[in-house]
Amino acid sequence: MSRNRFSAVLACVAFVMLVPVYGQCDWQENGGPICTALNDQIGVRVVPDGYGGAIIVWLDERNGIKDIYAQRIDQSGRPQWASGGVPICVGNSTQYNMEVTADGYGGAIITWEDYRLLFFSKVYAQRVNSSGNVYWTANGVAVCSGADDQLLPCIASDGAGGAIIAWSDNRTGYQDIYINRLSSSGSVLWGASGAPMCTATRAQTRPEIAADGAGGAVLVWQDGRPETMDFQIYAQRVNENGNVLWGVADGTPVCTSINDQDFPQIISDGNYGAIISWRDNRNGTDRHILAQRIDQWGTALWTANGVNICWTTGYTQGIPAMISDDAGGAIITWHDERWAGSSFDIYAQRVDEDGVVHWLSNGRVICWADNSQYSPTLAPDGMGGAIITWYDSREGGSNYDIYAQYIDADQNWRWADNGVPISVETDRQEYPRVISNGVGGAIIAWQDLRSGTDYDVYAQRINSVGETNLAPILSFVRDIPHDEGGKVAVAWARSGLDEEYVELITVYSVWRALPHEVIQALPEGFETVRPEDVVAPDFSGPAIRATALGTMLQYWEWVGNVASHRLSSYSYTAETLFDSTAATDAYHSFFVSAHTSDPYVYWDSAPDSGYSVDNLAPCPPMCLAGEQSFEPIGLDLTWAPNTELDLDYYAIYRGTDPGFAPDPGNLLTTTCDTCYFDGDWTWDSDYCYKAAAVDIHGNASEYALLCSDNITGDETPVIPVATYLEQNYPNPFNPSTRITFGLQAPSFVHLRIYDAAGRLVRVLVNERYEAGVYSTTWNGSGDNGRAVASGIYFYSLTAGRFKETRKMVLLR
Repeated sequence: MSRNRFSAVLACVAFVMLVPVYGQCDWQENGGPICTALNDQIGVRVVPDGYGGAIIVWLDERNGIKDIYAQRIDQSGRPQWASGGVPICVGNSTQYNMEVTADGYGGAIITWEDYRLLFFSKVYAQRVNSSGNVYWTANGVAVCSGADDQLLPCIASDGAGGAIIAWSDNRTGYQDIYINRLSSSGSVLWGASGAPMCTATRAQTRPEIAADGAGGAVLVWQDGRPETMDFQIYAQRVNENGNVLWGVADGTPVCTSINDQDFPQIISDGNYGAIISWRDNRNGTDRHILAQRIDQWGTALWTANGVNICWTTGYTQGIPAMISDDAGGAIITWHDERWAGSSFDIYAQRVDEDGVVHWLSNGRVICWADNSQYSPTLAPDGMGGAIITWYDSREGGSNYDIYAQYIDADQNWRWADNGVPISVETDRQEYPRVISNGVGGAIIAWQDLRSGTDYDVYAQRINSVGETNLAPILSFVRDIPHDEGGKVAVAWARSGLDEEYVELITVYSVWRALPHEVIQALPEGFETVRPEDVVAPDFSGPAIRATALGTMLQYWEWVGNVASHRLSSYSYTAETLFDSTAATDAYHSFFVSAHTSDPYVYWDSAPDSGYSVDNLAPCPPMCLAGEQSFEPIGLDLTWAPNTELDLDYYAIYRGTDPGFAPDPGNLLTTTCDTCYFDGDWTWDSDYCYKAAAVDIHGNASEYALLCSDNITGDETPVIPVATYLEQNYPNPFNPSTRITFGLQAPSFVHLRIYDAAGRLVRVLVNERYEAGVYSTTWNGSGDNGRAVASGIYFYSLTAGRFKETRKMVLLR
């Protein structure tokens, strides 16, 4: 379509002007904000809502003391409850040590330590439904009215909309283990003061609980009853009526080895029993990870006092976290100092229903990045593997980021080595919690200090292939070969929400930037229609959309839609308004939007540019020149870069007379650079050179010619009176540039390239040179051989006491 015709069409039709409207907390790069209220929000807990989303609960200091708030987000990351969360407990007291379980009906039950009686801690609980309404008494139901302190509550669903809660109880002066059950309506079922599970001598503390699958629960705790005052591990099962099922008074022993066993963790074994793991100090020096399985009758099924999950002599393992492997066994993760001594890495192990470990001895490494990784938690993938997340200091300093890794049942890493970034914002992101999203991915929530002043709550979704991107990612905008111009292929990687079973993305729309002259022709006051019309099945355009570009608006024309088919990548053949030729720069910019069924929820890709060509051969290379090189001896060939957007490379040929015919036998090189060094050249050789530019379609230009009469540099090189560094040429450049420097005296020379952030990109020179003048070329690639992005770069020369840095610009 010609430009004039296009402008005429614009003046005659109605258009769509779309400005993106996002939900407050839709999934975003580095996580979406769940709560950014005044002061700190910390201690994040998260449970699934049963519909692909999550309920997130946290301790909140917006009122000057620690209260409890909660928010539900759907699978798109949009909050379903009041902005900033709904209050669970906002009394005139502080709440601590909160835990939460799903209620099985889209809501959650939360329990916590509560100091509303000022000097004593009591256990309270509250239920919130799927709509964000609290079910029970305002600010919570008292779970226990016993004397003194009740501490460290833990919670499990009773399978009927209520919960079973256990805690450490100080009513006798020693901490004991008590338990109570709350019905779905908040009634206390096992007595106002709870039922005792263990009242043995000395302290019993840190209870953990797992539903037994029959309306009851299995408890585990660390127990100080031995005369040695060391902690051991004990457990008990209680039925739906509060009756203990294992006849041993005060619980059955799980591990009674010497020294401390502490921080027990528990999951159901799927057969009315439980798998228990803990940290173990039986060797008296280091803390290791062990585990035991207890059947429904309270009998230990594995090696007495536990099987070794990780036992690395001389090194300590941190507190374990554990989930079921969906086959009667467990996957356990921890942070581990075995390699770095004072630093920690992340490890994991899988143990089957018979107590046999299946991964590498002492665990499979999950992350071994620099510095320390801490506090891993994990969620099942639904196929015997796990998604593990942790907070990570690999970037150094006091900053922490959130990373995650997917390890399958056969201990294969499914994502990038050392994990994929979930949030790498500034300052600290800490203590992540993770749940399965039900389709092989996960939702991760954490406390976040990116504001620089207070902790907030953020969350992110990651899919089964390790993608957190909600927006599609453009792969390329590329000419379609042999079409004589007029079209380009626009290709993109899918949105992370475009996956099987999730099916949140319904369609992708493709947009092309409008040139200035077309924008000038836009009629004033043109009509707008509803945003959803752009993605309607019968929509055929035209439509114009505006996006922000700094303080300006960028206008885009709709060119087509592509329905979502759960593919990993997509492409669309888009027409261009005009072609790129030797005389015309014709870049066209595009972006792609991923749309959901809600017209106000969509994600835009970053734009990318490309061009269409009509298979014209490039112009011959200009300014072909040759200069004698004395160190090393030979000839430096240089030429000016071509401006064609479809240029692929240059071909350099050498013969012995001006009329030689270029062919594969006399081809010296093909290069993307604008220079070449011929070490075989001498004045006596009388060589001639021909250079051609070749485009991406294989079309070669006419030849530029250089013979000995035009070669320069036959003068004896002059030693510079002072060391210097010249400005690179050309500048700006693409694809390569030449850097010249002079040395007054022999020196060891360092010539390095840095990006605008000061990161080292390439070492060009790192050796001793004699006094003289030297040139070298940078081809726009890093030390890894990969092309770097467009932008500002710095080159720095150090030679003896001389040091100078200059700026250059690479334009791709």
